[in-house]
Amino acid sequence: MVPTRPVAASPMKSLLPATPEGGGGRSNRGAMKSLSVIPSATAPRVSTALREPRHATITPLTKPPIKEKLTFLTNLKDVGVELRPPSPFDERAVEADYGPQLRPLMPENYHGTDALSRFWTMFQHHDTSFRSKRPRPGSPRTTYLSRLRQLARCPEPLGVIRKCNSPRVDLHHYEIGNELAAAMGESIALIPGIDSLNLASNRISDQAASDVIANLGASPTLGCLDMSNNLLNLHAATSLSAMITGSKTLVHINLEHNQLNNRAVTLLCDALKKNQTVTRLNLSENQFSTPGMLALASMLAENAKVEELYLSWNKIRGVGAQRLVEALGYHTSLRVLDLSWNSLNSCPNNSVAAALATSLTNNKVLVHLDISNNALDAIACGILAAALVANHTIVGLHMVGNQGVVDSRGFVRPQSTPIALQAQHKHCAIKHFELHQDNQDPNTSLDAWWPYVDRACWLCGRWSEHRFVWTPSHKLDAKAKVKLHLSIDDWTGDEMNRSNDMFVLYRMLPPGKTKYFITVETEMGPGADKKRQYVVLKDKRTARLLRAHGDEPLFGTLQHVNYIAMTRYEGANPCHATLPRPGANTIKVLKWDIKKSVFVSRYKESPSKAPVDTDALVAKAYAVDLKHSKVDRIVRDVDRRRELEAAGAIHYRAITHLYRKYCARGVRVAVDQVSVSLSGFNDFLSDCRLIDESSERCKASDMDNVFVAANLEVTEEAKQQDNPDRSLTRFEFLECVFRIAINKYCNCKPVECESPALALHRIMDEHLMPMVPPDPNDFRTRYLYKEEISDCFLEYVVLLKELYAAHSGHYCRVGEPRGMAIQEFIELMETFHVLDDKLKQRDMRDLFFASKMLLLDEMAPPEVQKKLLYFTDFLELLLRVALARYPPSSPTVADAAIALQTLFVRHICAKEKLVETFQHSADKVRVLGAISRLERRPSKKGMLQSKASAKALQSPSDTPPA
Repeated sequence: MVPTRPVAASPMKSLLPATPEGGGGRSNRGAMKSLSVIPSATAPRVSTALREPRHATITPLTKPPIKEKLTFLTNLKDVGVELRPPSPFDERAVEADYGPQLRPLMPENYHGTDALSRFWTMFQHHDTSFRSKRPRPGSPRTTYLSRLRQLARCPEPLGVIRKCNSPRVDLHHYEIGNELAAAMGESIALIPGIDSLNLASNRISDQAASDVIANLGASPTLGCLDMSNNLLNLHAATSLSAMITGSKTLVHINLEHNQLNNRAVTLLCDALKKNQTVTRLNLSENQFSTPGMLALASMLAENAKVEELYLSWNKIRGVGAQRLVEALGYHTSLRVLDLSWNSLNSCPNNSVAAALATSLTNNKVLVHLDISNNALDAIACGILAAALVANHTIVGLHMVGNQGVVDSRGFVRPQSTPIALQAQHKHCAIKHFELHQDNQDPNTSLDAWWPYVDRACWLCGRWSEHRFVWTPSHKLDAKAKVKLHLSIDDWTGDEMNRSNDMFVLYRMLPPGKTKYFITVETEMGPGADKKRQYVVLKDKRTARLLRAHGDEPLFGTLQHVNYIAMTRYEGANPCHATLPRPGANTIKVLKWDIKKSVFVSRYKESPSKAPVDTDALVAKAYAVDLKHSKVDRIVRDVDRRRELEAAGAIHYRAITHLYRKYCARGVRVAVDQVSVSLSGFNDFLSDCRLIDESSERCKASDMDNVFVAANLEVTEEAKQQDNPDRSLTRFEFLECVFRIAINKYCNCKPVECESPALALHRIMDEHLMPMVPPDPNDFRTRYLYKEEISDCFLEYVVLLKELYAAHSGHYCRVGEPRGMAIQEFIELMETFHVLDDKLKQRDMRDLFFASKMLLLDEMAPPEVQKKLLYFTDFLELLLRVALARYPPSSPTVADAAIALQTLFVRHICAKEKLVETFQHSADKVRVLGAISRLERRPSKKGMLQSKASAKALQSPSDTPPA
C-alpha cells in the first residue's frame, strides 16, 4: 500500500519532524500517524539535505540562563536553541500529569498564571495523548479535557485556583451552563486541598447540579459550597443530602435563589439532623411551603450545630411559621437568623408574634435577628417589645418595614402611624455583614453596601461603644441626679452612674457626629421644684446648638453643646461594657481589653502580630541579622562563633534600642534615612567611652576601620540590597559591636577575655548598658495601652484618621504599603504649631524611631517599610509628642491623658475651631447682608404710593390750557 498523497508533494512535509539517522523510531511513527497516513505504508527516508528548520535560526544574546518559565522565548535550555513558537508536532518532555508513574498531586501546581500556562500546554498535546493507548493516571486537567472532547466543547481554563488564605475555586457569574459544569465537577473533585467552590449564577440545571455534587462527594477537604442562583431542586437535594451525611469538613452551604420544594428541603433537613459540621445554611428565595417549614423546625430541634440560618423571601406563614419560631426557644447554637420579607403576621390573634416573643425570652445565644418587612402591626410590635426588654443578647435587631422602630438603646418602640412607603425599601441583607466577619478575604469591604445598611442595627450600622466621664469641680449632693443628653435620643436624659468622685456612662454611638450635654438635677426641698444645672465640658469639642422657639425647658440658656465623632467599628461584637436594652439592674462593667479598643489594628500592623515586640520576634530578627552579617569572617572557630551568637541573643534587644537611639544622632544624609551615620557612630563611641588611645586596637583610627569593615558588602546579594554605603544598618551595627568587643578584650595585650562571648558580655555590662534607652514596650504597657488614653484617642479618632490619610503616602511608590514618613509627620506638627524652643524638629526623630515596632528584616522588600508609620504607630507617636510638649506633673496615666487632651485642644482642634468660627462669622455676615437688602427693597404698598404721587405730579402739566 502507498500513502494517500505523495510525500514530496504534500504540503504537510514541512511540518514533519527531523528523523534521526538509523530509521524511523516511535516518534516518527507517531508523527506519521497523526498526518493520516495509511498504517501499512512506510515513508521514504528523509535525506539530510532536507533536514532544515522551517524558521530562521536566531542566536540570542549571551546572557545567564533564566530559570523562570515566563514565555516560550525564555524557556530555553541552550543558548543556541532555535527560537520559535511551540508546535503540537514537537517532541517534548512528558508533562507531570501525563507521566507513566503516578505522582502525588500538589495544590500549588494549580495556582495562578503558571497553572494557566500549564493548562494550555497540555491542551496542545492532548490530541496526541488521547490517541495513545498507554495507560495514564487520571488528573484534574486530563479529566477535564477528556470530558470536553466528548462534549465537543471548546476548553476554558476554569479550574485555576485563586491564591488566598485557603485554596478556592470561584466561578460565580460565569454562566458556564450544564455541560461545562459537569466537566468541572469531575475535575475539581480530583484537585487536592480545595476548601471552597463557588458556582453561583451559572445556569446549572437540577440534574447537572446533581452530577456536580455527586462528584464533589469524593473531595476530602471541601468546606464551603455555593450553588446559589441556579435551578436546583429534588435531584440536587438528593445528592447534597448524601454528601452532607458523609462529609466531615463541609461547613457552609448556600442554596439561595433556587427551586427547592418541600421534598428537597425535607431531604436536606433529614441529612442535617445527623451532621455535626455544617454551621451556615442559606435557603432564602426558594419554593417550599408548610411541610418544608415543619422540616426546618424539626431540624432545629435536633441539630445543635447550625449557627447561621437564612430564610428570607420564602412566604413563611401560618402554622409552619409558628412551629419554626417555637424551635428557637431553647436552641443552643443558633447565632444569626434571617426571617425578613416573610408573613409572620398572617395568623390571627398574633400567634406567631406571641410564639416568637416567648422564644426570644428564653433564648440566650441569638445575636443577630432580622424580622424586617413582615407586616407586623403595632400590637405585634408591642408583644415583641415587651419580650425583648429581658433579652440582653440580641445586639443586632432589624425591624424596618414593620409598625415599630428600634431606638438607640436597642428597645423596640411601636408606632401608631402606618408604615411609610419610603421605609419599606429593601435594605442590605445581614448575610453580607456575617460573610465579611469571616475575614476569608481581607481585601473585601462593606463600602459598596454601606448606603443600603439598616443604621439602627448595632452590628450592620457599625456602632461603637464609648465611655462618657464627667468629674464635677465641686462635691455634689448624694441625691443629685446627673444625666447625659444625646442627640440620638432626642435629648432625653440617661442617668449616669456615680463612681467615686466622677460619673460614668457607657453608650453605643453610630458612626458620625453625636452631640451631647450634661444636666445636674438637685431637689431644693420638699414640695419645691428641682433645680437643673446645664454643663458643657470645656476640654471637649463644642458645636453651636440650633435653637427653636419654646425649647427653654429642654436646653435652658445653652448656645453650644459638646460633640463626639465616631468611626465605623470593624470588629465582630461592639458591646463590651454596654448591654442592649439595659435596665436598672443590668450594669455590666468589664475589664478594659486592648482587643476591643482603638489599638486593635496593631495586631494586624505589627510584625509580631501583637501589641508589643515579643521575644519570639526578637529571636527571629536576631537570626536574620546574623545571616546578613559577616560573623563567620570575624570568628573562624565554629565553637567560639556559636558561643558568641548565644551571647548576642541575650543582649540583642538592648543593641536594637541603641541602634534606634543613634539613628537619630549626628549629621544625616537624609531626614528619612534609617541608619547610623558616621557622626552618629562617633557619638555612640563617645557616649559609651569605647575609644582608648592607649590601647592597641581601640584607637579612633581603629574604630574607623571597624566602621568601614562593617559597611563592606561581600556577596552579590548584599550589593543588590538597599544598604547605604556610608552608614550602618541594623545588622551592620550589631557586627560593629561584635568587632569592638573582640578588639577591646581579645585582640589586645594582655588578653582580658578568653572568648568573644565573654568579651561581648563585658562590653555590654561596662560600657553599653548605661546608655541603653528605655524599652518602648515599657512605655506601651505603662501609658499607651490604658483605658484613659484609649478613650482620649477614641474621641478624636475620626479627625486623626483624616489627618493620617491626608499626610501619608506621598513618599510611597505605587503598589507599596501606604504609611506616614517622618517628613510628613514633621510637616503635620509644623502645621499645627506643635514645635517650639523646647521641642524642636531634631527631637522628632527620637520619638519617631521609638514609636516604630521592631521589623523582622530591614533588608526585605519593600525597603520603604522601615521608614513608615502605620496608624497605631502614629497614635503612639502623638502620645510621646504630647508628653514631651506638655510634661506631666506626675508619672501617672491620668496626667498623661491630660497632656494628650491638651495637645488635641490647643493644637489639633484649634485650627478646626478657628475654621468653625470663621464659617460662623461668614454666615452671620451673609444673614445681615440679606436683611439689609430686604430693608432697602421697597414694599409693594410703597411702590403703589410712589407711582400714585408721580402720576399726581405729572397731571397738572399734562392738562391743556383753557
